[in-house]
Amino acid sequence: MKTLGIAQILLAFTSIAIAAIAQSAPLAMPPWLTPYPGTTVATLASSPSLVETSYSTSAKPDEVIAHYRRLFEAAGVRFNSNFDGSGTSIRAAAAECDLLIKVREESAGAIARVSCAAKSAAPLSGADVVVTNPGGKANAHAAFPPLDVEKFKAEHRKRMEDESAALERHIANNKAGRFDEQVWPHAPQNDAPPLVWPAWLVHIRGTRLNPEQGVDQSRTKYLQSKFVSGAPMTAIYNFYEDLLNGNGHRVYSSKLGTGQTIDGFIQNSDGYVEGANKPYDITGPSTVIRVTFSRFHLNDPIDVRIKFSAHPRF
Repeated sequence: MKTLGIAQILLAFTSIAIAAIAQSAPLAMPPWLTPYPGTTVATLASSPSLVETSYSTSAKPDEVIAHYRRLFEAAGVRFNSNFDGSGTSIRAAAAECDLLIKVREESAGAIARVSCAAKSAAPLSGADVVVTNPGGKANAHAAFPPLDVEKFKAEHRKRMEDESAALERHIANNKAGRFDEQVWPHAPQNDAPPLVWPAWLVHIRGTRLNPEQGVDQSRTKYLQSKFVSGAPMTAIYNFYEDLLNGNGHRVYSSKLGTGQTIDGFIQNSDGYVEGANKPYDITGPSTVIRVTFSRFHLNDPIDVRIKFSAHPRF
């Protein structure tokens, strides 16, 4: 009986050790997901929950995207791409992990960043998100709506021309000693937009948030929502970067920082994404969204804070 008991104990310890080793082993990129031919890949992150690589190539972004489309089709994985204004994001739920591939134009070629995140409640596959409106009716909409590239470019050029003309008028008005409020025919008002939380600004899992009102040091009112997430920080960063860009709040500032623990492990420790919507011109009324995320210890859950504020002209 003693021999049997010892054997059972050894078996239990062996199972625990195997599970611990499996849990601490770095996540591996799917073997079929090869980089664009002729490139040198750099590993940005490698952990049990995330592996991320990056590379540059002289090939055009369209060629790199076509390369991944062929790989996805050969592997039987659904190909879902979206142009967000600065590049193309490819999202998929592969058997091995959730995939996010970002392809951006760089100089005469392209740069690609490939993320493979462990399966979690945070979807990277671009699945539809259901948001419940105040009336109680459920509306399903895509978190990352498809964007007409040519239309976006034309609108961007017109916006740049309008902003340039507005700046010239602003300078001329200052020299003439006139207030801008008297000469902005295209802006119906100069007050801050309504401080109303956007229905599309949701939790990374797609659920609605319950923001609270606050006032900052400059006496500006804002709405803020906080939550804790176990998703990889890279997934949080990419989710809100795409969410803001896809809903008219162009991201103009962002950061994803790393820190090192006393054990020598390096992981993402903090970061933020900030975007603004200025419907009239560069000095006109605007709404600003800032998403910050941070943690203090290795593998801690991530504190996410979303702040929404509205600002008048100037």
